[in-house]
Amino acid sequence: MAVPDGPSYILEGNPARPGGPFTEAEKDSMMQLPEFEGYGYFPHRLTKIRQHQDKPVFAGMVESVDESVGRILETLHKLGLEKNTIVMISADNGGMSSPDAASTANLPLRGCKGWFYEGGIREPLIIRWPGMVEAGMVSHVPVISTDFYPTILQLTGFPLLPNEHKDGVSLAPLLLNGEAPQREALYWHWPHYSNHGQQSPASVIRKGDYKLIEYHENGYVQLFDLRNDIGEHRNLAVEMPDKVNELRDDLHQWETETNVGITKPNPDYKPNEKNVFLRW
Repeated sequence: MAVPDGPSYILEGNPARPGGPFTEAEKDSMMQLPEFEGYGYFPHRLTKIRQHQDKPVFAGMVESVDESVGRILETLHKLGLEKNTIVMISADNGGMSSPDAASTANLPLRGCKGWFYEGGIREPLIIRWPGMVEAGMVSHVPVISTDFYPTILQLTGFPLLPNEHKDGVSLAPLLLNGEAPQREALYWHWPHYSNHGQQSPASVIRKGDYKLIEYHENGYVQLFDLRNDIGEHRNLAVEMPDKVNELRDDLHQWETETNVGITKPNPDYKPNEKNVFLRW
């Protein structure tokens, strides 16, 4: 297996940490410190993120899943059930890129499972229904997992149940006729602390090509243009305050309407960042 050029890991930081995010130069400098050699989680909420797709164990696991799906499809064909069986393949998060023996790289996406960057929330989705959904069709319309329930209802001939799938829309028109869902934005909400990458509670909105992340600890926001910066390297929050205000207002309105609940600070908590780096 060929190993790509460049570092095996880079450091990613939690923007909600006290003192704000580290600069790239500060993170690169910390990576070179000999006292942190062999560690995956650093002080100040810094985490190593894999940059190389070079783990044969992970490749073997993906191949095993692929073979298993093939066996299911072959069995459906043998039983004559493939034309009235809808097969949906997705994931619950992006790949695990934080320090782990079998982790993967999500490049060109930033971050990984447990993060709010695209590497944490963008995932594969394949829907197969021979004779009904056009084979080989590729759609770039953003959808979300809460769409699955109303989609399955409509595709199987059941009535929609709006009170049971308030956060999702049916993708049946998209799959059958190419008609994109009519909605203003997509939302994500994570009201607790992640055990992957030491991420803080946050909420996310994507509206068109723009995506805003707001961290609950300190109100810090990041704004990205996903069309021109899929790797989310350029935070546009300072350059585009009007867009920040628009998306943040929409996000807060959604939080109020859905009553999702926002994490509140614990006044008795005494942070100790000296003990948050671990070997891997």
